[in-house]
Amino acid sequence: MAGRTFAETLKRTRQDLDKLRRRRAAIDEQIAKLEQVELALSGLAEPKKRGADLTSVTDSVRIVLKSAREPITPTGVRDEMLAMGFDKKPYSQFLATVHVILKRLWRNNEALEFSFKDGKRYWWATKSMPGGPYPENAMLLNYYNSFKAEDLQSSLTYEQAKAKEAAKYRR
Repeated sequence: MAGRTFAETLKRTRQDLDKLRRRRAAIDEQIAKLEQVELALSGLAEPKKRGADLTSVTDSVRIVLKSAREPITPTGVRDEMLAMGFDKKPYSQFLATVHVILKRLWRNNEALEFSFKDGKRYWWATKSMPGGPYPENAMLLNYYNSFKAEDLQSSLTYEQAKAKEAAKYRR
């Protein structure tokens, strides 16, 4: 009987944590979007003060990573940048440029890199992970317990890893 109550308490605790993580992720996303608006408006309202260069490809990649709802692929970063209106004309290999910037942000500990059999996904390092059965949550837990880079790698595809993690939540 006591085991049953512990199991129920654990289930409720996981649900509460999931809700709180989702709220925190939503707040982080709102902050990132408002920072974009602040930068744009400060350039217009305070022309003498020089803000961040919004035409910089690196700054644009940072903005996309900060406002992403879940870990994002390099092609997803590219698509978001184009949707924001970023001009890719000066770059002959625009996706390659995005890849190089993501690697540099990862080396500088600004972004986290998750490796799956079918590709890599990136996440802003100081942003909390969204709640739920994301394989990245389990990978991060292992990584923070060991600080071994191989804990952020999986031999499964992203969909396989996500399904495996979701199965844990169904118990």
